Amino acid sequence: MSIEKITEEMVSELGEKNGYFRVNLPSTFKTYQTGNGEGIWAVALTKELTDKIEKAEIKQFYAYAANDSIYYPELVCGSRILAETRGDNRAVAVWENLTNSNEAEKNKRSLISGG
Repeated sequence: MSIEKITEEMVSELGEKNGYFRVNLPSTFKTYQTGNGEGIWAVALTKELTDKIEKAEIKQFYAYAANDSIYYPELVCGSRILAETRGDNRAVAVWENLTNSNEAEKNKRSLISGG
């Protein structure tokens, strides 16, 4: 089952039950590559998933924002985020899912061409 958005109340309940963790939201493809970006709090649906995320035992996962994003005004508390772990570093939202694919591809081409 895929849940696109949950309520703020559900976010709070999940955070209390399973814990909170941070996810970076990159502003450009380059910052996605380096793992930088706006740090937001997030929650997972289960404690087991939260533990796997914190130990980087899972590559990609869905989480839910626990606060509103400044970079992405449409990404608010309860929004679902596809993210990936980066070893000992903070998890990062997957660029192609965070932005529309045309913008992601345009940024990739810009980096490749040096523009």
